[in-house]
Amino acid sequence: MQGQVDRGIALYEKALQISRQIHDTEGQGYSLMMLGEIVAIKRSFSVGMGYLHEAINIFQKLNSPHTKKVQAIIDYLLSTRL
Repeated sequence: MQGQVDRGIALYEKALQISRQIHDTEGQGYSLMMLGEIVAIKRSFSVGMGYLHEAINIFQKLNSPHTKKVQAIIDYLLSTRL
């Protein structure tokens, strides 16, 4: 299972890198959202939350409906930390 998590993280990191290279802002936000959720749960809560906050900032600037999804992920992760 851990190997699949590591592979997923590596793929989203690559997707983020490519999105940044081609200036795909929505792609960056999506990659950060997915990275944030996986990393917060499986590796480092604080690093994952950093990705999620970066994603929500991008989606807010784009006025994207993904903003609500990222906020829901953040709220869920915070509620499970109590």
